[in-house]
Amino acid sequence: MHAAGYVHRDIKIENVLVGSDGNYKLCDFGSCTNLIVDFSAMPASDYNDFTDEIEKNTTPMYRSPEMGDPCRKYEVGFKADVWMLGCVLYTLCYFVHPFLEATKIGISRAVYRIPEESKHSDKINDLIRHLLTPNPSFRPSVESVLDILSEWKSIKRIPLN
Repeated sequence: MHAAGYVHRDIKIENVLVGSDGNYKLCDFGSCTNLIVDFSAMPASDYNDFTDEIEKNTTPMYRSPEMGDPCRKYEVGFKADVWMLGCVLYTLCYFVHPFLEATKIGISRAVYRIPEESKHSDKINDLIRHLLTPNPSFRPSVESVLDILSEWKSIKRIPLN
């Protein structure tokens, strides 16, 4: 999808299905767009047009910091999907969403915690941290995530930004 120039913008547990072939499939492309919004390149007076559209088409607790806080002047693009993937991975590991009770400020600052009693490896927890990097400039691309996963068995640690 990213290679074709589209961002899903609503990746969440509820939008991942298991097909009859046992493969996972992403659904609900109603929020999908090829529009990249760069809040640093527009006047603040234009923010409302884009924030209204984001609020209408995305799930609040999965929104990336760049979606929830345009004043940070980040680009809303492909890396928003990576953030959402981090929320999904956290939820799969800990059976609770990392930002279940979070406010926009909590999400924009990535205020969450890995449980102290985590049964998961430091490597998986570091992958979650990497995906939930608040500044999209430092968050990995989907291609980088795929590279990490393809090397999973041979790498000892996930490099964090």
